[in-house]
Amino acid sequence: MTETFGLGVRVGLVPIGSRGTAWWCTANEDELANDEPHGAKSKLLNWLANWPQPIREVIRGTDPAAIIKTGIYDRRPVKTWGKGCCTLLGDAAHPTTPNMGQGAGMAIEDAIVLARSMSSNSDSVAAFRVYERLRYARTANITKISRYYGVMGQWKNPGAAWLRNKLIRLGSGSAATRGYLKFVGYDPYAIPLTGRAIPSDGLPQSQPV
Repeated sequence: MTETFGLGVRVGLVPIGSRGTAWWCTANEDELANDEPHGAKSKLLNWLANWPQPIREVIRGTDPAAIIKTGIYDRRPVKTWGKGCCTLLGDAAHPTTPNMGQGAGMAIEDAIVLARSMSSNSDSVAAFRVYERLRYARTANITKISRYYGVMGQWKNPGAAWLRNKLIRLGSGSAATRGYLKFVGYDPYAIPLTGRAIPSDGLPQSQPV
């Protein structure tokens, strides 16, 4: 897997075995910008004309109909995900940019913590509030890091891009790998389900759940 940085453009290549290679490209362009007359594929190949292989080769070999163009959105983290016997999880609760590759993973983590909370508490309203409290810090942190990384990755000023590339080189290696493994090594089964729950009568009570 590789990620290549340019000026306002990034490309990622992800080998997926016998199915070939998945790829993505982010660019500083209005979501509704017109791709005519030659389409998104031609535009990409034009942008990446001087980029190294196999980037151009992979894009050139992609069916134009398979290229999906969409905007990227997130939202400032909020602590309130639900009310009463209703709650949210995944992107519905904490939409994030895809820069850290954690969107689907966070939804799975949410589901596990929510299921554990519900199975340990007979009051569903209290279980929902405990789940929300336990998941806020983790999801807010990933959302913020992903946004910062994406903004930095899309810098198009040559001086800023040079500084970014320098920082990435300095931050790479075994230390960065250990840090990333710690980041993605979050275990939703190991989170203690204790704290201050809010039962359905609205009165706080301190109990293990």
